[in-house]
Amino acid sequence: MAARQQTVLVVEDDDDLRLMHRNALVFSGFAVHDVANGFDAIRRIDISPPDIVVLDLRLRVLDVACVLRKPVDPDELARTVRRCPAKGAGAVGV
Repeated sequence: MAARQQTVLVVEDDDDLRLMHRNALVFSGFAVHDVANGFDAIRRIDISPPDIVVLDLRLRVLDVACVLRKPVDPDELARTVRRCPAKGAGAVGV
């Protein structure tokens, strides 16, 4: 039995880079979905969670103000969760 093809979600707001990443990954044997912003990434993940996410951390629609790197300080987590909805972001990434 053949191994299941891993799925990758490419999140990149630059059209040319998104296409380049997509093509490289498809050529390498991955099933690839791509989106141009963080909100669409969250929607896509809700529909069909990928195995891997390739994420541009400087997206125009959902930017790094809503992304935390582990280990996460509990106070910073609370501040970020409060701040992001005010900026229009629907999720916090860690």
